[in-house]
Amino acid sequence: MVPFGWNDLDTGKKWKVVHAGPLRIHPSPDDWSLPKAYAKLVRMGSLTGAAQRLRAAATELLELQPELEARAPWPLSDVYGPGPESSWGPPEVLAHVAEMLPYWLGEIERVFDPHERAAAGGQPVPFGRIEADTFRVGLIGRDRAIPIRELMARTGASAERVAQRLETLTDEEAARRGLHPTRGQLAVTDMLEPFIVGHLEGHVRQLREILAAGAGGAADAAHGNDAP
Repeated sequence: MVPFGWNDLDTGKKWKVVHAGPLRIHPSPDDWSLPKAYAKLVRMGSLTGAAQRLRAAATELLELQPELEARAPWPLSDVYGPGPESSWGPPEVLAHVAEMLPYWLGEIERVFDPHERAAAGGQPVPFGRIEADTFRVGLIGRDRAIPIRELMARTGASAERVAQRLETLTDEEAARRGLHPTRGQLAVTDMLEPFIVGHLEGHVRQLREILAAGAGGAADAAHGNDAP
């Protein structure tokens, strides 16, 4: 058990032990520590629920891997860029989810970055992209040829990394605002549903519907969410 008063644990913040080991007691009764090799403490902040949803969505995605691989190879879409005629199959969906999680985490980090904030002159830091973003479309076109197992592994690792970062954010950081090119000013808390958590959940539903539609199935590229 971690004793009350250990370092700054008596500040009123909630913490959880994600891996525990034996405590080491120092000569001073107030100087307790938990070796890094044995334990990791993560502050349970206001975004813990979002982190848990993200992990759950990633788990649900990974559970689709056996069926997706069993029915491979999937045809590549002729049109996967922006526009109403765009249609995605599993290769395009998986290529997108593998790149979008690290992308949006990076954009949130830009909102926190002191250099970005200084350049914004006291205004919200510009962040984000639109559906027609050249790099976004190019990455989908390039990475959709990568094996399903690798795209799944990338997404699982990225989801856990994002979830861990969300759990460390303070309430002040969660309220920090950025400026999106089409949605305007958004707090970090308001970015999570359309860009990260709800975004991944939407693509999991999209893949399920593709599988339910049968071999060669495809879906509207924006189905399940409207975030790039």
